[in-house]
Amino acid sequence: MQIGGPNSWDERAIKATYNHFSLGNPANQGSSGCYRAGSAVSVIIVSNEDERSVGGNKAMLKPNDYALSYQPLESEDLPQSLVDHAKTTFGSQVRFTFNSIIVKPGDKVCEVQEDQGTSPCHLGYVYTQMSQMTDGGIGSICDSDFTSSLNSFRDKIFNSLEQLNLQCVPDPSTLQLKINGQSFQDFTLDSDVLKFTSPQIEGTKIDLQYICK
Repeated sequence: MQIGGPNSWDERAIKATYNHFSLGNPANQGSSGCYRAGSAVSVIIVSNEDERSVGGNKAMLKPNDYALSYQPLESEDLPQSLVDHAKTTFGSQVRFTFNSIIVKPGDKVCEVQEDQGTSPCHLGYVYTQMSQMTDGGIGSICDSDFTSSLNSFRDKIFNSLEQLNLQCVPDPSTLQLKINGQSFQDFTLDSDVLKFTSPQIEGTKIDLQYICK
């Protein structure tokens, strides 16, 4: 989806995703048909710059940047806006991951490698935040082979847990749930099925206690 234009210096992967969700909303008449109702949604972006080049941060400008490389972030460029939009578009229980192949913050070797030429690279701070908010993966654009990153992105979708089938219909007043040792209430009960509002990813420790009705 064209946001800036041919050879644009205005990189906007989050905004482009936001607009793509709107156009592909399966509930809308005339939808592009890109998304099935109830399906997992996974986004993969590849960029050697951040959202709007410098992530809305003037301090990230470099001496050889274009004059207009800094542009303030708008609402549709913000990670929280995209998370909210995904839930509004696909439902609050959507499995949505935003995966980034970028110049990772702190990776000076990759930054130097990507800085060659007249157009400098920029560390992907906003894209990192976007991926972390959705339990997505983060790979390096300097990798010679993206296979490892792509396999990791795939696993984050496949190895997630949306619900637990209980041994009986529980007495709600007795049900105690902890996620990674912390009390957790972000779920619903449908008879003997406990449904998480947001899918739990591989490696999550779940402690559950209840008494049957």
